[in-house]
Amino acid sequence: MPASVVKTKADKKFWSKAKEYASKTKSQADKQYWGLVMTIFKSMKEKYGGRPPSTYSEEYAYILEVVNKRYQHRMALIEKLVLPIKKIDLNILEKQLDRLFAKLDIDVEFTKHFFDRVNDARNKEQITIDELAELFNDVFKKYGEKIAGMSDDDEAVVVDVSSDINVPFVINITKNGMEMISKTVMRKKGFKTRTRRLVV
Repeated sequence: MPASVVKTKADKKFWSKAKEYASKTKSQADKQYWGLVMTIFKSMKEKYGGRPPSTYSEEYAYILEVVNKRYQHRMALIEKLVLPIKKIDLNILEKQLDRLFAKLDIDVEFTKHFFDRVNDARNKEQITIDELAELFNDVFKKYGEKIAGMSDDDEAVVVDVSSDINVPFVINITKNGMEMISKTVMRKKGFKTRTRRLVV
């Protein structure tokens, strides 16, 4: 059996996030994995009379290790979920989106305020790079041609109903072409705006 790996304080935060993620993820594989992990966790608590994980960590760690051998890549996914987005991550995403939107001659830009706001505590739940990538891919598929036809200084707000992420952007047309500048971002359910909405 492996050495003790479970720490009580870390557990509280980890399991809170795990439970939250399991309830929101659309992936059946993720649901299966976290459902199994939470079942093990619950059964251990019942077996040991609700004592903190540190009191039965060896047995718990061993069982969890067996589970993780099958679902090892899921651990990386949940770890990414709780980490703030780094500037380099956003830069990489911007370059990826530039290649995608280049098909429409659109250059995607994120402002400094966007980066500041993406990790803001007011989002309640950390916005992830994966969520942003999915959002902009959906925008490209559903509204790419429409955005390409917008005029200088035109504005709109992308509203992702599945993640409650909202991205206001403005069009800037220069001699080099069109820029889609994402001004800010926020996770807020029922976001209200008078600006036109592009719902994905």
